[in-house]
This record gives sequence, C-alpha cells and structure tokens, in this order.
Amino acid sequence: MPGEKKVTKCPNCEKEYDSRFAYCPWCGQENKPIDLSLKHALGDFMAANFNIDSKAYTTFKKLLFSPAFLTLEYLKGKHKKYLSPIRIYLVVSLVYFFLLSLASPISIQFNTKEESSATRRDTVSLEAGSKTEREAGIEKYLNQRIDRLDTKQGKVAFINSLRNSASKGMFLLIPLTALVFSGFFRHRRYFEHLIFVIHLQSVFFIVFTLYFLFRLAVNSNWGLLAEVPLLLWITYLWAKRFYEKGVWATLWRLALISLVMAGILILFLLIVTVIALFLY
Repeated sequence: MPGEKKVTKCPNCEKEYDSRFAYCPWCGQENKPIDLSLKHALGDFMAANFNIDSKAYTTFKKLLFSPAFLTLEYLKGKHKKYLSPIRIYLVVSLVYFFLLSLASPISIQFNTKEESSATRRDTVSLEAGSKTEREAGIEKYLNQRIDRLDTKQGKVAFINSLRNSASKGMFLLIPLTALVFSGFFRHRRYFEHLIFVIHLQSVFFIVFTLYFLFRLAVNSNWGLLAEVPLLLWITYLWAKRFYEKGVWATLWRLALISLVMAGILILFLLIVTVIALFLY
C-alpha cells in the first residue's frame, strides 16, 4: 500500500523499526547489511579498541601527504573531523613497537632461584655495610649485569628491556622537543608546538615502521641511507608549512634545533641504556 512504512528487524536486539533509521532506536546498532568478511571483522576490532572509524583513512592520508595540515586543522578547532593527535600517536607507536617485539622473544626464563638468593645476599650486605661496602656492592651488581650480556639469553633480555625503556621514554621526549622548537619559533604558543611535534613524531613512526618492514623483506640495512634524508626532508616540509618562515629562516633554525636535539638524544640513549642495564 502507498505510504506503508517499511520496517527492518535488528539482528542484535531483534526488535523492528523503520528501515530508514541509520541506527536501531532500541539498542543503537548501526543499520547496515550483515557483513561476515575478514575486512569487516578487522574494521570492527579497530573501531572497538582504538575508536577508529571511516575518518581514519582521511586522517592518515592527510598526515602522510599534506605536511602540517592536521596540526593547522586541529588548532582551528576541527577536532571531530580527524583522529586526535594523541590517538594517532598511540596507534602508530603501538604498531611500530609491536613489530619490533616480533623480532625477538619477549620473555626469557632465567634461573630465578639462584638469582633471588644472590640478590638477597647483595641486599643484606648493602644494608648492613658501610658506604664503601655499598659502593662495592653496586659495582659487583653492575659487573654481574655486564657479564650476563655475554650469554644469548642476557643479550635478548637486555634488548627487550632497552626497547621497553625507549618506548616509554619517547613519549616523555615529546614535550621536551616541543620546548626546543618553541625556543626557535617564538611566534607560536607552546601548546601549538606540542601538537606539531606529536603529529610529526607520528609520521616518523610510520617511516620507522616502513623501514623496518623493508629491512625484513630484503634483509639489508642500506635503506637507512634513504631513511635519514627522508626524515630531514619531512621535518623541513612540516616546519616550512606550519611556521610560515622563508627557506633560509626555516633551515638555519632547523639546523640549530638538530644540534640541540642530537645532544638531547645522546643523553636520552645513555639514560635509557643505564635503566635497561639495571632492569633487564
């Protein structure tokens, strides 16, 4: 009959409603044909765990091929149209460090009984001893850690510890990097630098991931020769677009920023290595 309302039955709550509704008014499930494909299942998984929907494609397309576009859009207040900077960073860093974790075993079983008794003996001696004895105990502990690096299990455990420490440290490095940028590009606020660095670091993680996959595929490290110039070129394009400076004004600032960041990264690697040596 003309004007008769067409209804559909929700596969989730099994209640009927107008088929023109985009979502079920009873349970909220989207009104769309049932898709049992692997692509649909992976899409549901990503949406459920990372809240990534159809805007993910547009977000990563702009991130990779439109330098600083997402940063400028975010600062204009367009927060719903694209994935948030933090979410982008978490997704790409998670993928990268997950791939790294597949390169070697994560958990190694050691002789915990012997190590525990040795650790207890060292702890007792450190507590009961004098300052000189404490220093000797620390030196002995470090020597034991270094000696373990001669074993295969020790090397794997140290690499895993170094990887875990670096992944956490990279996130802490972001506000410090933004502070360095703010010292050379003073016409923007610190928060703007912070969003810029988060987006830029996300691009770096994508490049790291692609390089890692390339190295696994061809079993060669020569791609590193292309990776470093690519990262420098990306940084220039992003800074040129975001800070709106001339070519030379951008280049000399980036050159000084690179020197400062090189020193920070060296210190960062030393600290991460020492922490990994104590924790592995």
